[in-house]
Amino acid sequence: KNERVAKLLELSKTLWENYTTKFIGKHIEVLVEKIKDGYCYARSGNYILVKFPQNKEKVGEKTTILLEKTLIQSE
Repeated sequence: KNERVAKLLELSKTLWENYTTKFIGKHIEVLVEKIKDGYCYARSGNYILVKFPQNKEKVGEKTTILLEKTLIQSE
């Protein structure tokens, strides 16, 4: 049972990485969900969670970012 769970979790991680890779290098609109320690935590319309340095953004605002692999956060 534990082995099957581990395999499924690994498959899920691989599929998520493949999915998010399609958006790297593109501008995407995100909704800022929280601000902590000078960083915005935001989510795109396709559920990609990102973390980027806060500029003028506020919680509840939409902004557009250039998606880089380093910005993508795991849940």
